[in-house]
Amino acid sequence: EGLCPRVLLRHLQRPVAEPAPGLRLQAAVDSDGAGRGGPDPGLQARPQTDRSVPLVGAGDSHGGNHPAGGAPDLQPDKTRQSRSPSWSASPPSPATERGMPPNASSHTVVRKPPPREFQCGFEDEALCLFSQDKTDEFDWTRHSAASRDTKYTPNTGPSSDHTGSKQGFYMYIETSRPRLDGDKARLLSPTFNTNSKSSASPPASSSPAYCLAFFYHMFGKHIGALNVFLRQKGQTETDTSIWTLTGNQGDRWRQAKVNLHPTTAFQVLMEGVRGSGIEGDIAIDDVTIEEGECKDPPPNNLRSLAPPPSPHIWQLCGTLSLVLIGQQR
Repeated sequence: EGLCPRVLLRHLQRPVAEPAPGLRLQAAVDSDGAGRGGPDPGLQARPQTDRSVPLVGAGDSHGGNHPAGGAPDLQPDKTRQSRSPSWSASPPSPATERGMPPNASSHTVVRKPPPREFQCGFEDEALCLFSQDKTDEFDWTRHSAASRDTKYTPNTGPSSDHTGSKQGFYMYIETSRPRLDGDKARLLSPTFNTNSKSSASPPASSSPAYCLAFFYHMFGKHIGALNVFLRQKGQTETDTSIWTLTGNQGDRWRQAKVNLHPTTAFQVLMEGVRGSGIEGDIAIDDVTIEEGECKDPPPNNLRSLAPPPSPHIWQLCGTLSLVLIGQQR
């Protein structure tokens, strides 16, 4: 009503574009919640590029298995753009709907977690985008205490995850045969982009600061070593040792915190080394990376190369000290 017949007829004859079968409608929202791509940031049919922006981390490792949901970019990489958009006609998989790609080689854009924090408790089989290094001797294993077989190695490894739950999952190295003394298993984090404008970094520092925290369990008379490296990206990759611990630490979970000051995009590499025998399982749980320096780090958490002295040794030293003081008087 109110339109002349010609205009009305032209309006009715205008073809209506329909999305391809399986096309997903989603809100075009960028990392800070603002709309993109037009004045109306509401529900839109979003094109998928010929080469979608690959998840940072999914293609930078050595082909690890089972990447997970939640892209870990501490600073989203906005420089990788495709020039030839095309509509995706395939429906999303259930895994993608939950925010995780179905396999390691997938180039699916997934929802991003809060940009200043990364957390992984290994509760999902996809390992939060952690991947196995393919140049080592064996792999880390995801397991829970409720299903773990302790028939052959009852005196090593955790009896629960770090929260005390037997249903909770963690990663550990299985040191039974055919593993040999010195064999290494490496677990690679996703690749993180640094945020050079981080307000949480100390003013005197030219590089941003991040706090790496994780729980570890090193129980058994044949414990080898747990090493952590910072792998920085560039023309060549460089691995820098940032934390290491050897020997039996007792049947308990402990926490380590390490300050990171990367100058380029980086990964964290967790390396478990098999000791001299089968009672040498090492486990890790709840890995976090947060922007800013570590707050209240536990004592002796950096580059501790020896197991803590047993209580009876401390007691003996105290007794000898008292005896010597008494004799001097």
